[in-house]
Amino acid sequence: MKDFEPSQALFVPEQNPLIFYQRIAKLAPEYLVPGGQVFLEIYHLAGPAIKSLFQGSLWSQVLIKKDLQGRDRIIKATLK
Repeated sequence: MKDFEPSQALFVPEQNPLIFYQRIAKLAPEYLVPGGQVFLEIYHLAGPAIKSLFQGSLWSQVLIKKDLQGRDRIIKATLK
């Protein structure tokens, strides 16, 4: 509920709405062992753009999971 979340958790700079996802995709391999996973809640219209950040030589099994309304809601990425 937006009344209980800090604004930084809900709003990002308009010029780079994926800034936090980019940072997580870059830093996560430093903190995970091979086979470790990242799960992120996402804005439903940004699924493909966020998924693309985790596709590449470091990641496998990058999946988008849907919520109960059928909207893209979770990204799951596994470190190779």
